[in-house]
Amino acid sequence: MLKEMKLIPVTEQSYPFETADFHCRLSEFGYVEDEYFMSGTANVYREGEHYRPEVICSDAPYTTRVLVRRPETPAKFSGNVVVEVLNASAMMDIDRMWVDSWKFFTRSGDIYVGITSKGHVVDALKRFDPERYAPINWANPMPERKAPEKLDQFGFLPQFESGLFWDMLTDLAKLLRSEEDANPLREYGKKYLYLTGWSQSGSYLC
Repeated sequence: MLKEMKLIPVTEQSYPFETADFHCRLSEFGYVEDEYFMSGTANVYREGEHYRPEVICSDAPYTTRVLVRRPETPAKFSGNVVVEVLNASAMMDIDRMWVDSWKFFTRSGDIYVGITSKGHVVDALKRFDPERYAPINWANPMPERKAPEKLDQFGFLPQFESGLFWDMLTDLAKLLRSEEDANPLREYGKKYLYLTGWSQSGSYLC
């Protein structure tokens, strides 16, 4: 359950990891970039009979981050919101779909939303800016649980719980479609959400 969507201010000394402003010059395209910390509680699931999810841990607290790159003027909005599951294969967030397609997004008036997708990028975020990213939390609510097999290749770290992501993603989608004050896109009117990802993040879609 989502509890807070908090806008994190940008200064010369504190800015988002992977900010697009440095390389894409967003203002020249009439775009702005915001970073939010999304906090709430999430369940952890396992695959049950007939592939149905079964809850194995309820209401674990989390705080993750969300990047929003949007037309500064809602009138330029295309109606399309592209949500990227940020890739974590390199043990840090990689917005690869943005890198490949940002010129198309900005030319078309699309909104881009990137969400941190795995707990094991937390260390990289906190090395980049310990103060800014201090609130980020993917703590493992069941440290006694044995790690699933064949996860070493994906950078599994026992102190983090990547299974929190599924409720995080659902929370985000519900918020972006809502009229709630916490929705950073509430002023943009009717919208269509498209989920995307690169490499292992693409498999999350499947």
